[in-house]
Amino acid sequence: MRDMFVKIEDEKDPFAPQKNSLRNFYKRVNPAHARIVDELFELYDFSTLGKALFDEYDALPEGWKSLLADDPKTRTWYDNTIPDINSLSYTEIPDVHINKSFKASRNRDTILCIVDEIVDSEFAFHNIMHTFNEKYVKAVTREALRLQGSEKGSKASLGLSEQEVDRIFGKRLSDVIALVENMIIELEVLRLVRDPIDRPGGRPGVLAEIFLRNQSKFQSIYGPYNAEMKSTTAVVKRAIEETPASKNFSKNATVLTGMTFDEMWDIVSDREDVLKSKTIDSILIQPVKRFPNYIMLFKRLQGKVLKASDPSDPVHEKLKRV
Repeated sequence: MRDMFVKIEDEKDPFAPQKNSLRNFYKRVNPAHARIVDELFELYDFSTLGKALFDEYDALPEGWKSLLADDPKTRTWYDNTIPDINSLSYTEIPDVHINKSFKASRNRDTILCIVDEIVDSEFAFHNIMHTFNEKYVKAVTREALRLQGSEKGSKASLGLSEQEVDRIFGKRLSDVIALVENMIIELEVLRLVRDPIDRPGGRPGVLAEIFLRNQSKFQSIYGPYNAEMKSTTAVVKRAIEETPASKNFSKNATVLTGMTFDEMWDIVSDREDVLKSKTIDSILIQPVKRFPNYIMLFKRLQGKVLKASDPSDPVHEKLKRV
């Protein structure tokens, strides 16, 4: 019965086995990307996908090697020594640098370069906010919880009350970070493969569709965050000015506890490359600064696309809506 079901599915979708193999591949190297498999196959041919995955991971999904070996399009890059994902141990699977940017050649189309810039800037933004959250925000939140009910309390020891910690680093910020996490998963279809897309609207159209799918989230999440930004940064600045230094503070501390939130930041920002030389409020304002950047880049993109294509092309309306 199961074999019959698989056969029927394969008849409906000739790439069903390759898709399932890629989903299993992603479960090992980047589970969140399993959800973009169908879209990757909609946008790119099998050979193009194979090359992109090999360039990214130095390995291929199970069963892809033999199929690619028979594809004439792969002859410019295919190497019979490419490992199959199942031949690698978990420790042999290479680290993936999700923020590697595409170095545009002189011959690369200006439109494609603008799309690349929008995609890469979103990944860079994610890198900053993700690191900030994982290395700093979680540490401050844990310290505030640890000091709950203590004699001095969170305000005296940490420099921020529990309410202030929640106001600055709570739900509004976590909602922004969750939205950015979702955006880079969707944008992976444009980051993984940088080739032109052979369908109406091309890469600009796919980019616009991703932003439009998330339109309501942008409004509901960034709106409240941006509205509170002025008062949030004022609380941070005032707390830094009013909080005395800890008696036994050391930048060599291995555990982020028993110090003020500003001292914790000194340690974290010094250790993390993407946070170096930045202040807490300069990180908190990053989501607000994204909007002028979005507007500038999408206006440039819209102008270039308008000059290069028919004015009746639906991609113009999509870019305008974005």
